[in-house]
Amino acid sequence: MTIQERIYAQLSKNSKKKLSKQKKVDLSLGENLQTEIEIVKKIYQDLNDKIDESFVPVREIEKLMSELNADIDISGFIDALQSLEESYSIETDKLREAENDLGITIPRPAVLDNAVNEIAKLQDLEEQIRADVNEYNNYLKMLFS
Repeated sequence: MTIQERIYAQLSKNSKKKLSKQKKVDLSLGENLQTEIEIVKKIYQDLNDKIDESFVPVREIEKLMSELNADIDISGFIDALQSLEESYSIETDKLREAENDLGITIPRPAVLDNAVNEIAKLQDLEEQIRADVNEYNNYLKMLFS
């Protein structure tokens, strides 16, 4: 074998060794990157799960808020109370008219005394219900702002 052939043979062996070493280095780098990619993906998945879990109560709150009655109408109560007050006034006027017509003082019926006491209690309840509705509406404003 000539010197030239020996040199080519040697070069060929060295090239094969270098190529095989280079492949090992590349595979080693790829494994490290793939491991880190898997770590990042795992962290992402854990974070994504945590975010999803965190939204569960938010969605429940949204559902509850959609069920809130934003329009509490107390006008029926107020109208009925006003009608009761007017009826009481009419009844006391009848009593006064009867006294004037007869010229005597008629003992006040217990039903009128009971009614005036109940009307006073109901008027207090009206104030309370107005305050409660105002408080409720203020909470709604706060929640939806």
